Amino acid sequence: MVGDMAAARDVIEFHNCYIAPFKAIGVTPILEDYQARQQGGEGYQSKGAFGSAYKEHLSRSLIQVEADDRSAERGVLNVRLRHKKTNFGVLVEPFDVSLSFSDEMIVATTRGLTPADRAQEQTLNAVDRVVAALQDGPSYPDEIAEATGLARATVKNNLGALKKAGRVEITGEVRGQMEQVRLADLVDLPIKEKSAKSTSSASSTTLVPERADPETVAELFANLPGWLTRACLQIITRS
Repeated sequence: MVGDMAAARDVIEFHNCYIAPFKAIGVTPILEDYQARQQGGEGYQSKGAFGSAYKEHLSRSLIQVEADDRSAERGVLNVRLRHKKTNFGVLVEPFDVSLSFSDEMIVATTRGLTPADRAQEQTLNAVDRVVAALQDGPSYPDEIAEATGLARATVKNNLGALKKAGRVEITGEVRGQMEQVRLADLVDLPIKEKSAKSTSSASSTTLVPERADPETVAELFANLPGWLTRACLQIITRS
């Protein structure tokens, strides 16, 4: 860029002079930048573009690319993409891309992250990271904190919320003052709330018997009520 990349005034002037004209005619510029070197104790995910913070402030969307495994002999490079900022819409969840290089072409293949990888991703919220850590099996709170990099207090608070929501349950195993937890089977969760109509007595003139109130999520989807079926068909038709 032109000017001092560490000076906010120069970064703003660069965007106004060289980037804004492209936006004015409907072109979306893509800028490639570099991160500062990692210092002791720093993580790659926490790094940003080298220089003034206005480099990121003036960008509508920000994607961090981290190189992972590579093999020059096989011509393969694996990278992880993290959507760290967006001014419109929602962030795309991080994913991996495997690049294969040959004399004829470059092939890009995408793949989702493993639960262990998701647990470490700072672009995801704390609840999703705790759930990802538990997808590999039952764990104690300190193990979840180590797997996610979250503070123990944060893990404890999120586990409390997940237990209340019925998404996490206690296994019965105890270590010290910590209880081991695991993900609950959502299919067997009871349906706590029932409509007033379902609790009212059936009319003596009813010709078609009403369906019995489902007790679990599995029973609900095995015998969908008519109103839900019609709503789904309307959504499919509009799409």
